[in-house]
This record gives sequence, C-alpha cells and structure tokens, in this order.
Amino acid sequence: MIKDNEIKIEWYSGSGSGGQHRNKHQNCCRITHIPTGLRAVGTSGKSRVSNKREARQSLFRKLVALTHQDKERRSDNSIVRTYRLDENKVINHASGNTMNAVSVMSGDLPIEDNILGDRELPKTGRM
Repeated sequence: MIKDNEIKIEWYSGSGSGGQHRNKHQNCCRITHIPTGLRAVGTSGKSRVSNKREARQSLFRKLVALTHQDKERRSDNSIVRTYRLDENKVINHASGNTMNAVSVMSGDLPIEDNILGDRELPKTGRM
C-alpha cells in the first residue's frame, strides 16, 4: 500500500481531442512517489476519481516491478565472502576488503565487514 505522505499529486489539463471538457478542466492526474522518484499518470477517464485510481494502480505496478528487480539483484550477489585458507585470507565481496583468515575465524571482524553491524544475533531459545 502506498502511503499518502509518500506521494505528490498534480492535476493538469489534457491535450488532444475531446473538446472543451478535455482542454478546459484539469482532470489528468500525475502521481510522483517521492522516495523513489517514480511517476505515473492517469489520463484516459473523464473524472478525477477514475484518473487518480488509474495513476495509483500504475504507480503500484511500477513499485512492485522495482522491488522485484531489487530482490533479483540482491540474490545475484549471494556470495558474501570467499575463504582461502591455504593463502590465509578472506575476501569480503561487498566492501572489497581482504582480511587475515585466522583472525576472521576467531570472530575478529571489522564493523563494516560484519553482516550484522553492531546488532546482536537474534535470541532463538536454543543453546
């Protein structure tokens, strides 16, 4: 669901055929999703309500497609680190850092290379 405080709605007059009603009244809707900058328009209906509905549905479809692409991109980068124990090094692919394998295996990770950051592991109730 798209929140109202995340969008900007603009109304404008349509162009083209349709006569006085089309060119004089501002029934066409342009909705901009502020966080992503995506835009969608609704121009096919005669009323503001139908054009706004059309624009919101179009924007929702674009946001779903964008999040789907983002998930695919993240799944392609599923390799976080490469452990080369024979060379005594660990390569973090996200940051490009190369670290000493012995210190990483003992749990000594820099904050920027730690997946959890400064958060703790979730409590699962198991030991």
